[in-house]
Amino acid sequence: MRQVVVLAVVTAVSLFGMAGSAQAGSNQIHTSFGLPAALAISIQTSACSASPGPQIALQGQMTLTGLNVDAMFRNTGPQVTQQPIVVEQPVVAADLQVTPPTQSLVGGLSADPFVWIQIVDVKGHPLTSEMFLGQCSQGTFTANANLAIPVEAEAVVNASGCTSAAGPTITLDGAADLSALTANLIFRSANPATTPSGKIDQVTTQAVIFPAGQRYPIPTQPIAANSQPNPLVSVQFSLEGGAQVGTEQHLGRCSSFSAL
Repeated sequence: MRQVVVLAVVTAVSLFGMAGSAQAGSNQIHTSFGLPAALAISIQTSACSASPGPQIALQGQMTLTGLNVDAMFRNTGPQVTQQPIVVEQPVVAADLQVTPPTQSLVGGLSADPFVWIQIVDVKGHPLTSEMFLGQCSQGTFTANANLAIPVEAEAVVNASGCTSAAGPTITLDGAADLSALTANLIFRSANPATTPSGKIDQVTTQAVIFPAGQRYPIPTQPIAANSQPNPLVSVQFSLEGGAQVGTEQHLGRCSSFSAL
């Protein structure tokens, strides 16, 4: 029997949660946010009454929303527009798919247990609710979730040509680091929803569904402002489609962090 479950999202990092820091005149930026992603998991169970527990085969695939970094230049003065000049650079390609290898696990609880799944980040914070899949002997389960992967982005920004009539050129050197994700497979001897009283044995088995080390470099090619000399400069991350994430990192006037 095939069981399909759609996981509810209870992200500890809000989809558009904002956090970040940058001081005017500093050329270093840091911001954190959630990168939307779609997760699909396929689970196959067998030997549900065996000891020490059932055999589990798990496959997963994560599809990432595109992520860009925007260099923003603002001219100043009473006769010029305050609308920024924005130069967009890709960091994570749109609809990028990450597929970990198939994993074989042991459930750790025999006698045809009931099964739940929950996705957590590298710190153990839940990114989805704990969702009921069914009883092990049902054999095949498919789970899908839309969630936000915690991201930490850091970069060093350098500027040159701040007094140029055509505006300065800046370069960014950094990366966006995505949190590893783990699937907690929870096996219980009974379903608490139908067995509200009495002892219920529980074992949790973990599987990596989004491996550590998912680092996406920020492009280092020079970015030309095509603005007035010595503009105000800031950096903002945005999703494919333009929605901004994290805080806008205000660096100050070009000359305050120029490398030359």
